[in-house]
Amino acid sequence: MRLAIILYSCSDVSVQKNQVMSFSNSLDGIVEITGCKSVDVSGNTITTTYTAYGFAIDLKVTLSNTTTIEDNTLSNSTVALDISASSNMVIDENNIQDNAHGIVMNDTTNIRVFHNNFINNTLQAEDTYSTQNVWDNGYPSGGNFWSDYTGTDNCSGPQQDTCPSPDGVGDSPYTFNNNQDNYPLMQTFQIPGGPPQDFSITSSPNVITLYSGETGNSTIIVSPLNGFTDTVSLTVSTNTVNLSCSLFPTTISGGSGTSTLSCTGSTSKVEATYPATVTGTADGLSRSTGVNYVVKPTPTSTEYILSWEGYDWDGGREETIALNGQFLASLPASDSPQNGGAWADFSLNITSAIVQGTNTLTFTHAEWDCGVSDNVQNLQITNGESIVYGDSTSLPLSCTQSLSYTFTV
Repeated sequence: MRLAIILYSCSDVSVQKNQVMSFSNSLDGIVEITGCKSVDVSGNTITTTYTAYGFAIDLKVTLSNTTTIEDNTLSNSTVALDISASSNMVIDENNIQDNAHGIVMNDTTNIRVFHNNFINNTLQAEDTYSTQNVWDNGYPSGGNFWSDYTGTDNCSGPQQDTCPSPDGVGDSPYTFNNNQDNYPLMQTFQIPGGPPQDFSITSSPNVITLYSGETGNSTIIVSPLNGFTDTVSLTVSTNTVNLSCSLFPTTISGGSGTSTLSCTGSTSKVEATYPATVTGTADGLSRSTGVNYVVKPTPTSTEYILSWEGYDWDGGREETIALNGQFLASLPASDSPQNGGAWADFSLNITSAIVQGTNTLTFTHAEWDCGVSDNVQNLQITNGESIVYGDSTSLPLSCTQSLSYTFTV
């Protein structure tokens, strides 16, 4: 997609409540307005798959006037909002986040920009060759939130000279290319009627398999939603003494970042799954993610033994067993009429064919004696006293149907 919405030589048009995403590079805007007046662009979400090697613009306005851009989310682009040769516009209550450039204006007149959230844009704003552009709404209404603002809030008043008396407005202007915000906001602006500020928390991976005594790590990812920029505190909890966990770091500043969850598991003879829950809290919000640790017993032997019961395994070398494509045996070794119509026990040492990771065990039937299904049940693989894999199900094995089992070491 190059252009999604195009307005050309128009008037009295509204572009509202659209969700637009682009997957291609373009010097044009995904939404482009050219030669128009009295246009309302509000309540839209526009994003691109910007990379360092591509170029994309979320919203481009050229040769237009009397335009309102309000309550939009513009993200992940080369330029979120590009305005040129235009005048008499209001840009307010937008979330402009994670772009290479936030707002870029060139040759513009009488544009008011206030109550927007500029979050983690490489270049937050640029305003060149402008006349009468204003980047705040005066005092006490304030200007915009800038995630890289480093000023303090100790004073209040139009001149910020009543001290000490913090008022949520920075004591010094936020300056950028060729202009400034005289009253930068210290907290993100909450858009009236918009979705509340929030954050999400996820884990990768969310399932970890290890042996008793080993440690497994998962990355905990905290992501901001709707302009959230607060600090998130992280804690980890488990419901068992068999899982010992820690987090580093335990706080995420600015509502965006990662932490490492490290857990060490223990078990005796039986594989067990233990959950670890990581909870993030901030300003009355609480969000959680879980990681399941599958803990296997520490091997007590170097040998792996396969055992099972076979039904009607009476013909010599009637059934063939292989592991990971490697031949193990053809059983029974000779005709065994006593096994006809009955269950018999079998076992094999399969150590030589075991690999670390995923293993595939197969049973195949010879192309003769096809009248009876030679079932397999109570299959088990052990390593010393530890059960590596088990399946008690009775499954049919015949001339036309083989059996396959997958397990992990």
